[in-house]
Amino acid sequence: MLSAKNLKPIFTDEFEFGTEIRFLHDRIGIDATAYDKKTKGQIFTVPIAPSTGYTNLVENLGTVSNKGIELTLNARPVETKDFSWSFIYTYTKNWNDVEELTGATQNPLIFGLNGGAELRAVVGKTVASIYAPIAEKTPDGKIVVDATTGFPTVNVAPLDKFGLANGYMGSGLYDYTMGLSNTLTYKNLTLNFSFDYRYGGVMYSNTADLVLFVGNGILTTYNDRKPFIIPNSVNAVVDASGKTTYVENQTYIGSTGSGQSDNNYSYYNTAQNPAGANAMLIISRSFLKLRDINLSYNLPRKWMSKIKASNASIGVYGKNFLLWTPNSNVYVDPEATNLGNDLVSQFGEFAATPLSKNFGVALKITF
Repeated sequence: MLSAKNLKPIFTDEFEFGTEIRFLHDRIGIDATAYDKKTKGQIFTVPIAPSTGYTNLVENLGTVSNKGIELTLNARPVETKDFSWSFIYTYTKNWNDVEELTGATQNPLIFGLNGGAELRAVVGKTVASIYAPIAEKTPDGKIVVDATTGFPTVNVAPLDKFGLANGYMGSGLYDYTMGLSNTLTYKNLTLNFSFDYRYGGVMYSNTADLVLFVGNGILTTYNDRKPFIIPNSVNAVVDASGKTTYVENQTYIGSTGSGQSDNNYSYYNTAQNPAGANAMLIISRSFLKLRDINLSYNLPRKWMSKIKASNASIGVYGKNFLLWTPNSNVYVDPEATNLGNDLVSQFGEFAATPLSKNFGVALKITF
């Protein structure tokens, strides 16, 4: 790893404003914070050509801003002699933006797969922008297909001012997150449960790649797994003068040029169909999760006096065992990643081990 000779310290300027309100004898409480943070000289590790003798370069790459809000609502809507209900609701939203890039690399690759999806920092977008190979299209939006294979032709023309040919698939960061924690008590019984909701963002999934490659993915059932012609597709025809025209595509996917073929499974293979298959591996990062649930019973105090305990309870609990995701993600828990816990983790997961679910019985005694 090579560090730039003129590497400078990171400087962060931040303005933060917050307020805390309590009323109705603390039955309702509101905490609110707004912040505006700008980091200059953001340091990134970017890949470089191995021919230089190094594989990565550490350099200052510009200015990144973060603006956001954080809200917390505490409330006890119900409180009677035998029953009570209280909850804590949280909401956070952060606007991340790369304002400028001043390093040697103007569209730095943070992490990427050879010929596949990439995590980049690009001006005007978030620091965790995900790109992937996309199909070439005609001016009126039709997909250009290889007349021999029936697969989309990979776009090679620059799509932005930095010369990127890959298409922007979305940010690896959430748009916003919410949490709701509830506590219900009836006499000696207490039920606690909490939900975690995170919305927006996309991620790369190697698990999806494996599932589609072996034919277990629901996408592979399209057209009863029979060869098909990609809808709204055309073939490019270049005449002797170099002029390009487009004709209706009549080539089935996986064809060898002689008609239909039974190897349409290769349509879901990124090596054989990079323009089509890579996009299938960029899935939604959103999820709703029942984070934990706990039902407990406080044993009568007279029972505790016999063992000189002040309090005791017995209960059952479960953690991380109910998950809801959008239709584009039927593969993994979006929190499952094996790419570390820094910016690279926002890229997604690479055949990560499924997260564990916990169930149990707990006995708590306080002396």
